[in-house]
Amino acid sequence: MDEPVIGIRHIVNWFVEMRELYGLTKIVADTFRLDLVRTALEAEGFELEFIRNPKASRSLLAPRVETLFAKHNTIFGDNPLMRWYTNNVFVHIKKDGNKEYLKKDEFRRKTDGFQAFIHSLFKADEILVDDVDFFLDDIDF
Repeated sequence: MDEPVIGIRHIVNWFVEMRELYGLTKIVADTFRLDLVRTALEAEGFELEFIRNPKASRSLLAPRVETLFAKHNTIFGDNPLMRWYTNNVFVHIKKDGNKEYLKKDEFRRKTDGFQAFIHSLFKADEILVDDVDFFLDDIDF
């Protein structure tokens, strides 16, 4: 986009498209910059949930993330950007045993998409297992 920053309307329109495509109704995010788009997203009828301490939630989700990748239960499809985000991440084990997902290179690597994936797992239990089967319907194994 030929703009100094991505305009709020672009962000809101993307979420509206995702709602039409996937039935998205709730957005889970950390509080970083969400205050800039909060009003516009709520005006479109989205429910917002904030993760107030994202570092703590990532540590809690580490076993789920490890299991998803170890069992090959994560399918990004033909999405080179998501693969790039994921490959930019490394797992740092802190002295207390908690894990965090950090950038391999602080200045040249972006991990926003992977962190968004982690945020989505924060509320994954709200999706009933019976409702998840549709994800696999269109895949030809």
